Amino acid sequence: MSINTEKPTPHILVIPSWYKTTDRSPTGFFFTKQTQDMQDIGYQMGMIYSQIQGLRELSWKTLKENHFQHYYSDVDNFPLLGFKGWNLFPLLSKQNVHQLLFTYEKLFKKYVKRFGKPDLIHAHSFYWAGCAAEVITRKHGIPFITTEHRGRFTRENIKLDHQLKRWERELIHNAYRRSSQVIGVSNSILNGLATSLDLPKKGLVIPVGVESRKFSINACQIEKPFTFLTLSILHSVKRTDQIVYAFSKVKQTYPNIRLLIGGDGPEKNHLASLINKLDLQNDVELLGELPHHEVPKFMHQGDAFVLASEIESLGLVYIEAMMSGLPIIGTPTGGAKSIISKSNGVILENHSVEALAQAMEHFTVSKEYYDPEFIRNEAIQKFDSKYAAKQIGDVYVDVLQEQR
Repeated sequence: MSINTEKPTPHILVIPSWYKTTDRSPTGFFFTKQTQDMQDIGYQMGMIYSQIQGLRELSWKTLKENHFQHYYSDVDNFPLLGFKGWNLFPLLSKQNVHQLLFTYEKLFKKYVKRFGKPDLIHAHSFYWAGCAAEVITRKHGIPFITTEHRGRFTRENIKLDHQLKRWERELIHNAYRRSSQVIGVSNSILNGLATSLDLPKKGLVIPVGVESRKFSINACQIEKPFTFLTLSILHSVKRTDQIVYAFSKVKQTYPNIRLLIGGDGPEKNHLASLINKLDLQNDVELLGELPHHEVPKFMHQGDAFVLASEIESLGLVYIEAMMSGLPIIGTPTGGAKSIISKSNGVILENHSVEALAQAMEHFTVSKEYYDPEFIRNEAIQKFDSKYAAKQIGDVYVDVLQEQR
């Protein structure tokens, strides 16, 4: 897919549902990279993002940084208009969302005044960027597409009784129906989204792309304990504690192993206590939050990668591990099922510590079974960011042609 240079360059406005809050923050880096990729293949790209923080984070310092102000940035080589404010309705979630949608419409008007009217909006997640795009489309007549990333819309997660509230369902229902195209990062996302809204399934699957040139197989092989890696937000749904428990079981039989845990979050203190309780202080290390540019170096420290998530929309970090030549262990969630095969790892039969320990033991004694070059090449063929950008570009072209 290439842009016809004889015609005006299509102008695409990106609306992410979450985004990085600092230059070091790993949150939302993917939206930056994909926007840059689309710009590289010939599209005029821009972004708007509204950050509404909860009052629990309010202090003199944060109020100085976020005081209901608009801002502009081109640090990532595309224009970003943003808004930083506070949740004015902390006990009224519906009003809070409508406040957010109102700020997005204001941002859109400011964006048009400064950069011109876009031809198409690309929202990331119906919850809530897709709903903001629906409001803009309804009032300003610009088509939009939506890529859904959220794990809450996988079939597995629906079984966890995380159902939408009625008013949430109505907002997302309207956005889903009006979206000119729906992209799911995995098939389970598309299935779960349609099921949760009680609407016919629509859309296509385009997995998250990873910039393969930034990852490599570690060519410097030194004698060291067999090292398991895990990297995620340290939240209860990620079940990193199960990895620690499973590691402890395996270590009783195979003492020459270690575990490196990357990431930060509300479970960090619990994990630190668990590591001490199991007397693993010399074998398990909590590394804290890793900026995304440090992830390739982190992958070089490991022999295998493991996640124990209850919920996973796709699992970008799986792909990053594979592009580093690492075999992977994953739980039976929608994302893992679309990535892991016998040639690159193991999908657990269930979410138990016993199943996880068995898989980790298998990796410890069967390292030679997995070919790092094969794992990396397979990941590049399926998930390289250039391939994903071409697929998304094809969607842009199709939708814009339909509007003529």
